[in-house]
Amino acid sequence: MAALSKLFNNKNDSNTQAKSTSATPDPAEPTELAQRSHSQDRRQRQAALAELANRLDDGRLDNAELEHLPLTELDQLALQLQHQADVEGLSEHHCYALALEGFSAQVRNAAAERLTDSQQLEALARAAKGHDKAVYRIARDKLDAQRARVREHQAEQAQAHHLVERMERHAQATLDPLYAGKLTAFQDQWQQCRQHADEHWQQRFEHAWQTAQARIQPSSETTQTDATDPTDTQEATDEPNKIDPNREMIVARLVEELRERTDALDIDEEALRDAQHFLTDQQHQWRETEQLTRPGKSEERAFHRLCTAFETALSHQASISQRFGPMPALLDRLETSPETMNAEAQALDEWLHELDWPEDSPAPQLKARVEQALARHHDQLAEHHQAEVQAVRHARALMRRCMAAVNEGHLRRASGLLHGVEDELARLTQVAHPGLFRQLEETRAAVEQLRDWQSFAVQPKKEALIERMRTLIGQSMDPQDRARTIRTLQDEWRQLSRGLQNQHQELWETFHALAQQAYEPCREYFNEQSKLRSLNLQKRRELVEQLKQYEALIRSSAVDIKELDQVMNMARQEWRRFSPVERAANKGVQKAFDAVIKRLRHQLQDEQGDFRRAKEAIIERARTLLDETDTRKATEAAKRLQKEWQQVGTLARRDEQQLWKAFRVVCDELFERRGQQVEAFKAELDDHRRQADALIEQLEALSKADQPLAEKSQADALKAQFRGLGALPKTQQKTLQERFNKAQKQFDAACRGQKRHNKDQHWQALIDWVSRARFEDSNDDALLDAFRAMSLPSGADRLADQLSVWRQPATSQARDQLHRQTVELEALAQVDSPADDKNLRMELQVQRLAGGLGQTVDQQRIDQTVLDWLACGPVARADYDRLAVRMQAARQAWLNGKN
Repeated sequence: MAALSKLFNNKNDSNTQAKSTSATPDPAEPTELAQRSHSQDRRQRQAALAELANRLDDGRLDNAELEHLPLTELDQLALQLQHQADVEGLSEHHCYALALEGFSAQVRNAAAERLTDSQQLEALARAAKGHDKAVYRIARDKLDAQRARVREHQAEQAQAHHLVERMERHAQATLDPLYAGKLTAFQDQWQQCRQHADEHWQQRFEHAWQTAQARIQPSSETTQTDATDPTDTQEATDEPNKIDPNREMIVARLVEELRERTDALDIDEEALRDAQHFLTDQQHQWRETEQLTRPGKSEERAFHRLCTAFETALSHQASISQRFGPMPALLDRLETSPETMNAEAQALDEWLHELDWPEDSPAPQLKARVEQALARHHDQLAEHHQAEVQAVRHARALMRRCMAAVNEGHLRRASGLLHGVEDELARLTQVAHPGLFRQLEETRAAVEQLRDWQSFAVQPKKEALIERMRTLIGQSMDPQDRARTIRTLQDEWRQLSRGLQNQHQELWETFHALAQQAYEPCREYFNEQSKLRSLNLQKRRELVEQLKQYEALIRSSAVDIKELDQVMNMARQEWRRFSPVERAANKGVQKAFDAVIKRLRHQLQDEQGDFRRAKEAIIERARTLLDETDTRKATEAAKRLQKEWQQVGTLARRDEQQLWKAFRVVCDELFERRGQQVEAFKAELDDHRRQADALIEQLEALSKADQPLAEKSQADALKAQFRGLGALPKTQQKTLQERFNKAQKQFDAACRGQKRHNKDQHWQALIDWVSRARFEDSNDDALLDAFRAMSLPSGADRLADQLSVWRQPATSQARDQLHRQTVELEALAQVDSPADDKNLRMELQVQRLAGGLGQTVDQQRIDQTVLDWLACGPVARADYDRLAVRMQAARQAWLNGKN
């Protein structure tokens, strides 16, 4: 208390001068105030803007001067909004920012009122919730109003769409006497809701309406023609089922009149007479139309049914009003008192049956209201019956439990259950449930009998309690222990008296007198305790007054956050030290203490609002890092956030600890995830290494296969798997990649070799066939059949014609030609020829240059040269074999160089 008083006195001395000058207007120039509005100190900024607003209000500053001040666009708009209601250039973005950051409540509320965009309003409601109740309420109210308008518009559109669908069904319906009248009613309803339908639905309605009109028009023209020709009257009379527009109008008038009179609710005798005259007149007009065209049976039945409904329903409605009162009140009673309104419900049900309203015509509003009331009446009757059944079941269950309690000797429980049974049966009548009430009397008698028996058994125990209380009077005990013992004996007495009210009154009086006598030594002790409680209460009142004085001091000066937090903590400690107190007397003081602490805490929270919001923002940014897949990046960002946390101002100790704990939990989780991911990454790298080894070994095995081309799809799959492995250990990544590249090259080389072999097979077969044809004694027909069965290169067909030439004796000319073709093939394939053929090769190259062939050599040229070589005339076997070896070598060299 002394430390707190010293703190208050120091605060009072340091703020005396500030308090004396607080009411003095700020003498600063407008430009200086505008500069202050850019301050990072929120209080200084708000004070500067508030002073500029005051000068605008009292005329010391006008709008022209305001425009030349170095203010931000948002501050300019805020001052204009504070000074006048109509502000130009205020966008939705400006309104949103001012509603959150405006320097006064008036600015924030006015900006919130100007917002219209639903997304901006939703964002404003989320941001203002828990911070600015007025702005939050404005945003929520505007959002609710927008949603209500959207729902209303959707309902109007749905109504218009429903009407279009009904119109389309009517356009396809069967023609009857009410067809044209219904069409007119549809047109009237469409005029009321047309503006709520878009162009598509309007076109659909117009098309359906024109379709219905086209169906009516032929009938109307026929009727007019028949009416103008008297000679055809008999023919028209003999043709039934002609739709007369006059009869349609009669039916439409009857339906509309019945609807209006039904919805009028109050029908008296005069109204019934008028309705009867109207009905008679329409019936007379109907009979006149029958002289021109005879109505069909369905048309006539519909008219007579409508007349019957017109006459009986109106009279029945008037009778109901006379018997049971006005219709609106009757329907209200029917929905609220189902058990006493059976006659009324039956009368209304009969009225609905007599009304017999056509399904395709808009029904009276009263019809729907009566149907709703009857449905509610029947539902409530079922609920009432169900509730009565439940009450009977519950009462029987309670009586069974009550009798079980009686049999077990539990009087208090049995008495409570008996009261429950009586409460349940209070809603039932004895006439409807006589057996249940007889069972109640039997249960009540059993409970009373148990009460008598327990009263007899409890008396000795109560007498023993009296003796224990009498013994307590002479004992020497601590006052609190004595009071506690007396209270225990009193509790035991009350326990024995449960269910036995007004029993053993004399024993109770004796016990009570002894208890008062035994408590006498405690009175002095508790009197001292009472004085201590009064003193503590007075100390608490003084503490409250000191807190109020401190609150008044800090209003006129800047608040020291640490000092305010210290004052609040010391006040709570002093408050707890001043105890015990009288509970009843302390209620008002406690309320005052809680109120001043709450105000100080709010002021502390306001001062710390920027700090709190900054730290809460840091926590939210840290929480977003939990979604970051790169844990290393997330942990580095968390470290930066920790440094940023230290640079933000401090809060009250409890708030600071609470926010730091929340922030620390997020950081710990990030660091823990980083460690787990590192271990998981190492395991993943090792798994990738093992998979890479297996894939390389499989690719190496495929390179050694007999048919590598057949394994190409599997090799491609192995390559794709290797590329999709992901990261590999850095120490082994290069080695694994080199092994994989080597295995890949080996497999590609094996595939190329197989391709060359496959591609050259038909050439080898052709060369072998020519050798057999030249030097083996084979049947010509068999050779030709084998030749035709081969897959021949292009241009090789002419070799079959050389079969007879090759069988002739060898000539030197053919040998020289074969030798010449061999050297030419070696030159084309760029294969060295023997030294003896150097001059011949030079000669051939000169001829090629002279012939304009140049140095261009392609596969077609090589193939043609080989075919010319094979087609040479007869030569000796030794010369042929020697030159064939050179030809095969040159050709193979060309193929190897190409591939």
